[in-house]
Amino acid sequence: MSLKCLDDNNYDSEKCNVYFANYKVCKQFWGHVKSDRQNKGIVPALPLPEDRAQVKKEFLEKQREEKEIALEKRRRKLNL
Repeated sequence: MSLKCLDDNNYDSEKCNVYFANYKVCKQFWGHVKSDRQNKGIVPALPLPEDRAQVKKEFLEKQREEKEIALEKRRRKLNL
């Protein structure tokens, strides 16, 4: 998509910054998923295309729960 944007905009990269940012976020996200699955011994490290929506949903839910737990621990520590 980012390369198509460049083609469509005469290689003016300023017009494609949103595509570049999306690519970076996407690559980082699936890198985290891959690392997590490798650490757990799940094969293949990257899920099959038909499984990705479910894996993405589960991974994001798990991250959200972990952040909530960490925030709660910090709140408790500050109240003591």
